[in-house]
Amino acid sequence: MQFQKIMQIIICSVSIMTKQIISQSVLSRYYYLIGKKTNKMSRVRKIFAENLKQNRYKCGFSQEKLAEKAEISTHYIAMIELARNFPKSEVIERLADALGIEVHELFAVSRSPEDELDKLHRTIISDIKETIAKSVELSVNNAFEKRAGLGKNLKND
Repeated sequence: MQFQKIMQIIICSVSIMTKQIISQSVLSRYYYLIGKKTNKMSRVRKIFAENLKQNRYKCGFSQEKLAEKAEISTHYIAMIELARNFPKSEVIERLADALGIEVHELFAVSRSPEDELDKLHRTIISDIKETIAKSVELSVNNAFEKRAGLGKNLKND
């Protein structure tokens, strides 16, 4: 009787964990696909906008000063920095020249130590969940095999 209760608890736990793992993987896949289809340009715009703004600050330029040096309107600079507009390649080159940087620097994604720690934390948590799921599955399989073995022994007796 005690064994049956333990088995029910284990089965229930495995079921809950399995549902959580499946739902998390389905959600992750969904968000990946949505991001891949709709947010790719948005992410590029945001990265570009942030890098433009940071480099403008480093140079000590106002939006007006950068607009003057790059020969574009101040309003356009503001729209780029808000990630509402994305400039053509010629404008990107003029902005980089005005800031005294290489074009690729406007697209670089810099990772802070906090980002790296967060990534490491997520990886560790994922590994722990996977290890626990495998361990529970192995334990349940072993318990079923033992129970099946006990049933065969009882029938043979």
